[in-house]
Amino acid sequence: MHPAQLLYQLQETDQSLAAVRRRLSEIEAALGETEELRAAQQAVRSTEAELQRWRVTLRDRELEIKSLNGKIEANEGRLYSGRVRNPKELKSLEDELHSLRRRLEQMEDALLEAMLTVEQLEDKHSAQEEALARIRAQWQASQEALLAERDDLQARLSRLQTLRQQQAAAAGEHLRIYDELLRRKGGRAVALLKDGVCQACGITLPTGEVQRARYGQELCFCSNCGRVLWAS
Repeated sequence: MHPAQLLYQLQETDQSLAAVRRRLSEIEAALGETEELRAAQQAVRSTEAELQRWRVTLRDRELEIKSLNGKIEANEGRLYSGRVRNPKELKSLEDELHSLRRRLEQMEDALLEAMLTVEQLEDKHSAQEEALARIRAQWQASQEALLAERDDLQARLSRLQTLRQQQAAAAGEHLRIYDELLRRKGGRAVALLKDGVCQACGITLPTGEVQRARYGQELCFCSNCGRVLWAS
């Protein structure tokens, strides 16, 4: 095999290796919880916490209303029992009963507010959980696909590394030239020669140079960009 062809094949393997490693890095970055999933989970947790606070508030207001009703019932019993005859004591009972009823009205309004708020938060929480379930299902499917792709790429990477070792060994003394050009020429050491044109720099080469690259047995370099020429 022509040494230029060996180096060209080595270059293709190196480019494939770079592409595989780049994609593996992208997959590693994409694995794990997404911002969308974290936001959906946080929304559910936040609403759960708020809902819990309002449920406690609702229970407290129900208990206070129960306590107020008990006090009102007791005061009404005393007031209308006929056992209390002292005008001052009667006036005090009436004032206290009026205050309790006013407080009861306030608490009933507050209870209604709490009930409505709890109902709204329960609806919100239910919708958020449904959205989270959809997002999590999509995320899990995506993660499984990424993991499967990663496994395939890691297997391909291993094969390419083995192939690269074989090609580098076959390149022999030309490997040093390849590595030097690779470093100097931005990762492209070998250029195809097609219809007399270097496919790396786009320059039409002299006929003699084209002939040497096509029929010679030694490495031939582009007189413009300095890359190894391979006339496939």
